[in-house]
Amino acid sequence: MVFDLDNTILQHTTDYEVIKLIEPKTIDECYYNWAKYMQKVYLKLKEQFVHLEQIRKIVESIPLNEGFLEIFEFIRNNKEKFETLIVSGSNTLYIEWLIDYHKLNDIIDGYFSNFAEQDEDMLIRISPNHVHNCPLCCEDLSQCKKKVLEEFFFKIKNLRNKDSVYSLYSAIVYVGDGSNDLCPSTLLGKNDFLFPREEFQLHKIVCGEKCNLLNCKVHPWKNGKKILEVIKNNFFPQ
Repeated sequence: MVFDLDNTILQHTTDYEVIKLIEPKTIDECYYNWAKYMQKVYLKLKEQFVHLEQIRKIVESIPLNEGFLEIFEFIRNNKEKFETLIVSGSNTLYIEWLIDYHKLNDIIDGYFSNFAEQDEDMLIRISPNHVHNCPLCCEDLSQCKKKVLEEFFFKIKNLRNKDSVYSLYSAIVYVGDGSNDLCPSTLLGKNDFLFPREEFQLHKIVCGEKCNLLNCKVHPWKNGKKILEVIKNNFFPQ
């Protein structure tokens, strides 16, 4: 199972909630590279004497989407059946905080995002996960999630001496909301499942002109209960 973070596991977007700390708003948005923009945000917060603990409390205060605690508890109770990843456009520091705060260390097997660490001069030092030239991922995205997953699957296949992804897993389940979740969705095959959040960008795209890019089963969701219901019905028959 692969989860996006912002507006998927969480009800809101971590970076947008942190940006609200800037008073008054004095940074123009620059969408050519989100990671570079957020570095400017952290520098400005440092100038305004914001402490790292304040940022952490904001990130931890963002509620999970309805039903996701139930999803995680189901995975915990059936852990031998699941390998669970977070692939996010946020950053690794936020994800580490949230995994600890929600006690998901035994649930999440790996996470991938922009690299981030505490820094005395910059408050948080952030750098892109990688460089990409993906035609489906717009230029402001500092990572291509498809590339992240391809590299992960390649590494795991070699470590476990398997020929293909489907000799590792019976199915891949991807849960997301944004336009940056389209590209990794094109990796999914006919036995895989894509869960786009209803009325969010990914849902609009896959129900529109880009629907021909997908070969997987598509199940829109409003809350995690819908996702869990589909998983139980398809992989845990009574």
